[in-house]
Amino acid sequence: YFNKVSTEGRAESAENTARAASANAQQAVEERAEATAQATQATAQATQATQIATQAEQARQEATQQAAQAQQQADEAVSLLGVVSESAQAVLSPPSPASGVLGAGSGDPSAVAEASRKRLEEALEKVRQSGLLRPR
Repeated sequence: YFNKVSTEGRAESAENTARAASANAQQAVEERAEATAQATQATAQATQATQIATQAEQARQEATQQAAQAQQQADEAVSLLGVVSESAQAVLSPPSPASGVLGAGSGDPSAVAEASRKRLEEALEKVRQSGLLRPR
């Protein structure tokens, strides 16, 4: 009788241990699945953040390039404005015949004025070609 009770007790204890081990294993599987899902979500978020950072860097590079182009255009505009101003000043107030300004050579006021006018026309053409002048 004691052997039978002892055997039944051990069998019941083994069943309880097996049930507990099975429950623990099931819980571990569920926890691992949850951890995997969280890791997958974190990876997706990191990928999205990387894409956003890449887009921001591209936008920054484009803005830098556009700023450099704008600076170059501004420099060209200032240079052309200087040429136009010099030429206009020469046309509006030609020098005395003796000075021979602007390479006219002879000192003839009409030749100086013609050279100045030609230089002004060339400068204005450069401005037109640069696209810096906008129609009104």
